[in-house]
Amino acid sequence: MISKPLGIMGVSRIVGWSRLQVFEALYFASDRIVVVRTATGIHWGWGAGDAFRGWNQSIKQEEHMSDLSVEEVLAADINNFAVTYDKIQKVELKKFGKGAFITFYFDDKKIRWNLHRLSGSYKVEDFEAFLQSLFGEKYVRKSLLNL
Repeated sequence: MISKPLGIMGVSRIVGWSRLQVFEALYFASDRIVVVRTATGIHWGWGAGDAFRGWNQSIKQEEHMSDLSVEEVLAADINNFAVTYDKIQKVELKKFGKGAFITFYFDDKKIRWNLHRLSGSYKVEDFEAFLQSLFGEKYVRKSLLNL
């Protein structure tokens, strides 16, 4: 029997000088979070280039992810990795307008993503409630003005 994820969040980040936009999904399992590479695209200017194609591809990947186990998700791409919840020191959500950034602090590292699935029925408040229930005191909500 495959255990279902507690939740899946579509996120993206820009990597390096080449402006490579990496689309990932945060797959929340019962004991860990799995960072799943779903697509990539070159980011030019305000998102032009093949980043739009990557965004659409990432949405299709996320739709099928809830049927996969943690092991299947980890094995799907060499770039996928997992972090157990006890290694996560802090989770920060910075809201701005209708968007948000989410940052995870663990093992002297920090990874920041842009939540990119906020259209339609998704709202920042839904993500806030989910993160608060999962991480408790490790979860911090900030305004973008408090950088």
